[in-house]
Amino acid sequence: MMPNAARVTFTKKKKTVACPVPLAPLADTHAHLLSFWGKEVPETLVRAKAAGVDLLVTMFDPIADKRSVTDYSDWLVREILPMQDIPQIKYLAGVHPYGAPDYTDDVHAQVVAALDDPLCAGIGEIGLDYHMDYDDDIAPAPHS
Repeated sequence: MMPNAARVTFTKKKKTVACPVPLAPLADTHAHLLSFWGKEVPETLVRAKAAGVDLLVTMFDPIADKRSVTDYSDWLVREILPMQDIPQIKYLAGVHPYGAPDYTDDVHAQVVAALDDPLCAGIGEIGLDYHMDYDDDIAPAPHS
């Protein structure tokens, strides 16, 4: 599907902008399919493809997503992958830094188990997100 820059728009800071026609294949390497804050996943994926995104790598976080890796992968296979006109979907497994206080052996086992799933591209969602201390209403990651 060729991107339609006149139809696909985005709004930021009250300004609506037409999506530019990509000059090369695009990949979104850090999408949160379960955290689109009120956006419907199917609509989001169709818009991504229409904007030229060919690969979308989403994040699986057993703490934030409140589901097991099996449930997450089954959801992708059953509800998302059969859709038409969407990007190729893969995922990374990990825990966001603000989930560190709740990281348990069971959570670790879920992240490790994800590596056996052909849809899992690796480990992600790791690091220090101290910018979250100031930008929004999410509790900051513990610095310790």
